[in-house]
Amino acid sequence: MNRIIIVSTSIPPTHSGAGLVALRYADRLQKKGNLSYLITNEKEELSDNQWVNYLGKKNSILPEKIFRVPLKSLAVNGSTISKAIIYFYNIISMFFMVVSFMIKSRKNYDTVHCFSPTWLSFMVVISAKLLGKRIVLEITRLDGDDPGYIAKNDSLRILYQRRNIQYIFADAIVCLSPILYRRCIENGISEKKIYLIPRSVPENENKLEAEKKLLKPIDQNKELKMIFVGGIIERKGVHVIIEVLHKLNTQKNFNNFSLIIVGPEGDQQEDKLYKSMINQKIDEFNLSSKVKFTGFVENPDEYYKESDIFIFPSKSEGLPNVVLEAMKFGNIVIMNNIDGISDFIIEDEKNGFIIDGNDTEEYVKRISELLSNPEKGIEIKKNGHNTITKKFSRESIDKKYKELYRDIN
Repeated sequence: MNRIIIVSTSIPPTHSGAGLVALRYADRLQKKGNLSYLITNEKEELSDNQWVNYLGKKNSILPEKIFRVPLKSLAVNGSTISKAIIYFYNIISMFFMVVSFMIKSRKNYDTVHCFSPTWLSFMVVISAKLLGKRIVLEITRLDGDDPGYIAKNDSLRILYQRRNIQYIFADAIVCLSPILYRRCIENGISEKKIYLIPRSVPENENKLEAEKKLLKPIDQNKELKMIFVGGIIERKGVHVIIEVLHKLNTQKNFNNFSLIIVGPEGDQQEDKLYKSMINQKIDEFNLSSKVKFTGFVENPDEYYKESDIFIFPSKSEGLPNVVLEAMKFGNIVIMNNIDGISDFIIEDEKNGFIIDGNDTEEYVKRISELLSNPEKGIEIKKNGHNTITKKFSRESIDKKYKELYRDIN
């Protein structure tokens, strides 16, 4: 039996798409008897209610299976020197904690599966390589952790060589989308060890409820409910949605709509300035009665269920799990064209819409078309749901993981 360590810097309750996927996958491995440990930097333990929110049930991962490597927080208003000291303290303390754990536990695992090449995964990968264990590394975001990427504003570029070391040491590299696959090949990684495996989406618990929504047309006489799920940061393009709403609101024949923005604002100063700019636009365009911010939500399923259209103007992703979730719940997805990612999920006008260059006029045009042609909306919802069932089901994705482990055995 293959015994696996899952590695994810963040897991719930910290907001992280990759972290949530890692937690859910670890849960499935635990049920099959294949989980050795889950290694994370996450300090906070989940309550029973939170486990239910994230997994749909109480925790099945035994507490002793989760090895936490807590880090000291960087003071937001601290000096550059103090931040640097804490940063390097974290790296050194993490190294000794991880290496010690990996050596002591070496008889209890065969494979390490890392969700994104971070400092934590770097320590695990180095240890696993020295101990002769198999290594699987997932790449989660284009222009974030793919080969060849160096943070644009980073002056200490040598720190990012930790990623290249992980690419070299990995026995298998998992890419979530075709563009990430291409990036690996373009940067000299052997195609023999690259696997294209997207994220999986759990089935709807209430299939009858889901089927009813798929058959429900958009009604021009009722409020059109739109939704965005994700962090409120510039990369996600939330301001584009506000501009789209403004243009919709100026149309004489249509102003009966609402938008729910589900997700937290970013932690960095530039993120707070971005959120402030969005608030100013909402006030300027007189949209305050139409836009609602929920803040961080552990489980956004109820918001998906109540919405009609999911707008996703993000500029950079690996594979946006929120888009898959929206389609699963019968939302019509209208998303920005992200090369090698959008067209991996969406077939334009068949199971959703792809907008080139975040053209706000095109967003408005697509929404207007849906209002004037309800049958088209039903067709797109059905096709979107079928895409999730056939291409992104847990059964099909877990089967691909199993085949990967067998290949590198």
